[in-house]
Amino acid sequence: MPTVEKNEVTAIGKKLGNKCTAFATTIAKLYMCAPGATEWRDTGIWGAISCVLDRSHANKPWFIKLFDTQNGMEIKFSMEIYEHMPYDAPNPLFHTFEVKNAIVGVCFCDQTEATTFLSAYHHITPHHLTSHHTPFHTTHHRITSHSATLCLPVDRVFVCYR
Repeated sequence: MPTVEKNEVTAIGKKLGNKCTAFATTIAKLYMCAPGATEWRDTGIWGAISCVLDRSHANKPWFIKLFDTQNGMEIKFSMEIYEHMPYDAPNPLFHTFEVKNAIVGVCFCDQTEATTFLSAYHHITPHHLTSHHTPFHTTHHRITSHSATLCLPVDRVFVCYR
């Protein structure tokens, strides 16, 4: 059973306009981990997360965007997917990637949809990205492998809420 309602997908499409397309939309919650930290911090941000193609720019960038399903699909998080961007799935329901000065953890509500999101991400990379971004300098793999399991009990509670 999909975690995102059909009307929510339609609302995301309207929010993005006709120059953008959302793929692999599902419900998720964001966590952050600063470099050197040993625990994930709950950002309080959750909603519909998508891989988004933006055709309004010449280079047609891809983004990971999270929309607030409770407040008119306001974009609460957006990160351009760049070439060689580390993206890991240390747990089937918990994926990680780096942003400037932190690691983002994404807790999905549904394992099938998390797998679909991961597949969409891997389909995008590396063939459809430009290389104009410089990767951030973090200790991505060390942080994710060390601390990803710390938030799993919290995430199971979140999974039960939706």
